[in-house]
Amino acid sequence: MVNNTTETGSKRTLILDILRNGQNPVSGEAIAAAAGISRVAVWKHIRMLKEAGYGIESSPAGYRLAGDLADSVRPWEFGTRERFISYFEETDSTMNRAREEAFRGAESGRVILAEKQSSGRGTGSKSWISPEGGLFFTIITRPALSGAYAHRAVIACQCALVETVRTLTGAPVAAGWPNDVRTPEGKISGILAESFHSGNSIVFQNLGIGVNTGGKTGKEGLAAVNSGRRDVLAGFLELFKSGDAESGSLEARWAALCPDVGRKVCYTLDADGSPGLGMFTGIDRAGWAVLTDEDGTEKRFPPGSIHIQHKGVSQ
Repeated sequence: MVNNTTETGSKRTLILDILRNGQNPVSGEAIAAAAGISRVAVWKHIRMLKEAGYGIESSPAGYRLAGDLADSVRPWEFGTRERFISYFEETDSTMNRAREEAFRGAESGRVILAEKQSSGRGTGSKSWISPEGGLFFTIITRPALSGAYAHRAVIACQCALVETVRTLTGAPVAAGWPNDVRTPEGKISGILAESFHSGNSIVFQNLGIGVNTGGKTGKEGLAAVNSGRRDVLAGFLELFKSGDAESGSLEARWAALCPDVGRKVCYTLDADGSPGLGMFTGIDRAGWAVLTDEDGTEKRFPPGSIHIQHKGVSQ
């Protein structure tokens, strides 16, 4: 009998596991004994799972999962991480909800997750298109970083997401500076950072992530991940650690995931639109882009100051 929800997940997690692993109906008495709860409590959990969309049938013989909820991202689908997930059917933006929770003292690692966003946010004044079936979440972090190094958290987030999608799909997914995740077909994900500082220190840093898992949005330059959003989120949460932003090996880890490193790239200055051409040699410790012009001059650019054409040009 398993009772410890902090080690094994919630009672709903256990009930779903029992039903998913059984071919025949399972009695309420058997579920109650396995979960360490009363039969009345089993009935209440079953009712909530039905209301959430799981196709659970009841009969004198017990309960049977006749139709599973495809690619569900309900908190209990993530086992022991359930208590760190705040779930919304719909919200304007997970970034807004994360900011509220961070100011209320939410712990590092808390995830704000939504099925739909009515006003998804991108960098600057851009919006993030949030089609049904996509993955939209924000993770709250409290890194031990100076504000000058805040972009390292975005870099660490890119690494975890690229590695996750590569493992799940085998696709040639890559990091694109400063905050994209891409395939040869287009952009599949973007990362938005928002932080609150006290002096030079970061009090909290929220990382908003949108992944096109439900299909292409129809917008030019975008692509989709050929994997379920539940698997993407579970894999990302397994790989991403907020402390990665403080790792001395982060720059090398990121460079190995970015095909632009070591290539000549065309870029434009965001300030005036003037073009440039240089060798992209990677990122520095602050996460800024480092390029070497044709005359050998090394230049460093902070996020938001240049736009790189990620396809590059032949050397």
